[in-house]
Amino acid sequence: MVFTPIKRIAQIYAGYREACERHGYTASRYQLTVNLPIVVAETDAKAEAIARQNALWVYHVGLRMRSPFYQPPGYTTEPSLRRVLANRPKLPTELTFEDLEEGGYIICGSPATVRDKLRVFADELQAGIVCSGMNGGSHERTLEMMELFAREVMPHFREDAGVDETAGVGRPA
Repeated sequence: MVFTPIKRIAQIYAGYREACERHGYTASRYQLTVNLPIVVAETDAKAEAIARQNALWVYHVGLRMRSPFYQPPGYTTEPSLRRVLANRPKLPTELTFEDLEEGGYIICGSPATVRDKLRVFADELQAGIVCSGMNGGSHERTLEMMELFAREVMPHFREDAGVDETAGVGRPA
């Protein structure tokens, strides 16, 4: 899932699991991936300041395109398109920072806050893979952010996933 609100991700994951079960298959958490910007800093306030400047750029500039490109012909089935048109979500360029944060489009905060927010994806949605584009505003600040995430956030999820630290490969718990 990319650039999608968390409520919609939950619906799609539930539908996927349901379809798998109808066909006699149990979906693994490692088949469910979410991709969202993560901004981690020493404090919630510092992370929010960075996210307001850089995450908003992604939604307001990086994803700015003409409406037909969001739903090109053949991209969705007719029933899916009807549902989208009946409950049209805001376009990325219409989202405020508060929309991004409240909707789960982004995660930002101190390491503890980021861990808590990621728990929703790991525990409630049972997503096994999170991809992130981290943007600290400069190369150096982005590297610092990635290092802070690796040191203060990732270890809490590696233990839960049963990662074999010697091989560096995760295995289902």
